Amino acid sequence: MSEGLLIATGVALFVLVFAGVWFLSSRMRQKRIAALSAWAQAHGWTYTAEDQSLLGLSHDEPFGQGHSRRFQDVFNGSIGRHEFVSFQYTYKVTTGSGDQRSTETYYFMVTCIVTPPSPYRLEIKPEGLLAGFARAVGFTDLEFESDEFNKRFNVKAAPERFAYDVLNPRTMERMLADQRYSQPLRFENGRLLTWRRGKLDEQRIASEVQYLIDTVEPIPAYAWEQH
Repeated sequence: MSEGLLIATGVALFVLVFAGVWFLSSRMRQKRIAALSAWAQAHGWTYTAEDQSLLGLSHDEPFGQGHSRRFQDVFNGSIGRHEFVSFQYTYKVTTGSGDQRSTETYYFMVTCIVTPPSPYRLEIKPEGLLAGFARAVGFTDLEFESDEFNKRFNVKAAPERFAYDVLNPRTMERMLADQRYSQPLRFENGRLLTWRRGKLDEQRIASEVQYLIDTVEPIPAYAWEQH
């Protein structure tokens, strides 16, 4: 067999394998879309396979990183009079060049509910492993009366008054006792968001929304007032 024929055969095999993988992937995706559409219909929600209009939702974690950002498997609906959207967010990070070039895809499940209109921003995240070191060298987040709360959570807000209105002593006590608060929260642009690493799990949507509802409903009305 000539060298040219070997090359042609190799290229043909590659094309066939690629086409087979693409076909199987496309079939699996269509089945997934059909299953999610049925799930949404059964719960009285709406489902969209992809919605790039969500790009303006936020520019902070987990958004604003990498390239090829996509908003897929988007659910819209309401639970307990609270409107929500829950979706799978992905982005890619490419490193290296030439033969060393590689691309990794990151997946997140993001859920948010609508809050009273407000320009205020508040982010609450579990403290990282380096929190103690950061405090030692002078990098601190907001501090509250509860030392245990300060050790467990990293809080940033604008204005700071909003954080103190939202995180009153009763709320801090409740958060310390509730394991759900190991998952981050952010108030911004009239919404409350939470996110977790991994692909969207439709069976978690209702519990994620309830987590946000349980966070926003105890907030006193005066906290939303603008000064």
